[in-house]
Amino acid sequence: MQTYNQIAADADQVLITVGAIQGLLSAAIVLVEQGDEILTPNPGWPNYHQLIAMAGARPVAYDLEVRNRFQPDPDQIASLVTSRTKMIILNSPSNPLGTVIDPGIIDEILAIAEHRGIWVLSDECYDQISFDGVPVSPASRPAGPERTITVHSFSKTYAMTGFRLGYLNGPRKVVSLLTKLQESMVACVNAPTQHAGIEALTGPQACVEQMVGEYKSRRDLAVGHAQQLGLEPYTPAGAFYLWLELPGLIDSQAFANELLTRYRVAVAPGSTFGEPDGAAIRISLAAGNDDITVGLDAIGNLMNKLPAT
Repeated sequence: MQTYNQIAADADQVLITVGAIQGLLSAAIVLVEQGDEILTPNPGWPNYHQLIAMAGARPVAYDLEVRNRFQPDPDQIASLVTSRTKMIILNSPSNPLGTVIDPGIIDEILAIAEHRGIWVLSDECYDQISFDGVPVSPASRPAGPERTITVHSFSKTYAMTGFRLGYLNGPRKVVSLLTKLQESMVACVNAPTQHAGIEALTGPQACVEQMVGEYKSRRDLAVGHAQQLGLEPYTPAGAFYLWLELPGLIDSQAFANELLTRYRVAVAPGSTFGEPDGAAIRISLAAGNDDITVGLDAIGNLMNKLPAT
């Protein structure tokens, strides 16, 4: 954390978790109460809504819109805060957008959180998969350490998804409570997985750099090819997804179903994540160059076959 995320933390400020999702859920359970509100990104990872429901809270969406480069709008966030708001979830780089939140916007959100007594839950599982600079962790900012719970994952950076290994860091008083909760939930992460995580962190990191370089190459290929087809993708700054809006077309679920039926190409419908700007699909770049090109060609062909609106 200190080396990459610039977060200073002692051992008693860190908790090893069964994947990042357990850390996110545990933080919500400990820090909010029944009926409280948690601000969530829209579009955003749908599991946020699941864990919020499990914590007995209510999700309140803040919009990530193309006109703002899919950056959070601090003014909108401030307008959504009520007496029941206890937490805001930030995700940078974002799933599904690949957006990296600007440092100035992070500082504005932290100022709102400090003023209104809100916790920041920062999901940074794609933190090392970034292409245009290093994402800024809220906990590394002056107002962040005592206000932020940061959740990390081995799944993306080290391709260890099946190991189910993550970790979080935050203020000592919170991590102490989360540790007690974990004893009742899972006791601990199994020892072989933890040893694998140690090897990942202390071993050669060239493989990570190579992987990120490959994802960047695929991003550039996908964006360029989509533009050649007359599509207008958002260029992601991190993660390994391409968010493609479908203006004026049928709803994204129907489009995804038709794409799968006609061309055997699978994409995630934007409605899964929320679509404040209209219909969209999420394309995974965790595929070979040929598959990405063929998939985009199929998307372009299907769009051309749809009736004009």
